[in-house]
Amino acid sequence: METPEVQQRTILDFVTLAGEYCKVCNSLYELSPKDFGGFLLKILPMLYIKAQSLPDYTDYDPELVDKFVTEEEWRKIQYHASILLGPYDQYYETQGRFNQPEQQTISENIADIYQDMQDFVQLMALGIHDATYEAVGEAKRTFREFWGKSLVNTLKIIHHLYYQNLLSNTPLLNDTESNQSEI
Repeated sequence: METPEVQQRTILDFVTLAGEYCKVCNSLYELSPKDFGGFLLKILPMLYIKAQSLPDYTDYDPELVDKFVTEEEWRKIQYHASILLGPYDQYYETQGRFNQPEQQTISENIADIYQDMQDFVQLMALGIHDATYEAVGEAKRTFREFWGKSLVNTLKIIHHLYYQNLLSNTPLLNDTESNQSEI
């Protein structure tokens, strides 16, 4: 069994990684597709390991956990990621042995992970013991049920795109595009 000090260190490491992921997602206009792919290849495995290592806090009501990311913010992240990934954004995922492949997008995976990471960081920033407990419990629950799989799917595809040199070194966005109201 982990000591409280080890649990606190794991939580702190996860807060740091989640904050870095969100910071970069909020600045996608500064990156080339290749830079973005390189960033994802570095941070996604660490997020996975740290999320898996989070303590299991289950004595809270997930319906009562505060959410901070708006639909507009989610769409902005998804939109910018889709531009960076261009024709490589879509992929097909098959669930189980006999299911038909379903079309998915990496940009939605990135935005979904962003949403859970940003909500987590915001809850942790409140500095309230109950909010911390809920933030960790919710991050672990959503990791198991949702974004862990999205992370793995994204990592697999980004690995291929990055090492096959399919991602451009040229930035595709500019700061004015990032502030468009159409998003």
